[in-house]
Amino acid sequence: MAKACSTTSAKEVWRGRDNPILLRLDRTSAEGVTSPTPLSDVVKMTLKLTTGQSVTSERNVIPAEIDWWDTDLDTGEVKLTLGKWVEQENIKAGNYTGVLILYGPVTPNGVVWSEDKPNLFFKVLNT
Repeated sequence: MAKACSTTSAKEVWRGRDNPILLRLDRTSAEGVTSPTPLSDVVKMTLKLTTGQSVTSERNVIPAEIDWWDTDLDTGEVKLTLGKWVEQENIKAGNYTGVLILYGPVTPNGVVWSEDKPNLFFKVLNT
């Protein structure tokens, strides 16, 4: 799989295309050691933009704009495929900020992913 990028740099989303964005969600221990976050208990994820638009994917439901269960992904990796979604939602070209919300058995109301900075940055581009 491609090298996962950080959650703090801007990600390019091409309207109507299947270009993937690969994120790695890390956690930092009390000792300051950074490691990938296991996502095996996550049952659903939502990406919510500050504009109010959001997309939700559930574990093992295909097609998925947000994928964290694929066997090609390493621990802590999340693949976003947002091009069709931004086209369907008529999200215009430009810069956007959003948050990733993870849901699981002990977090049924969701937890905003926050490793220092919770925001994800996107640049939507026309093809």
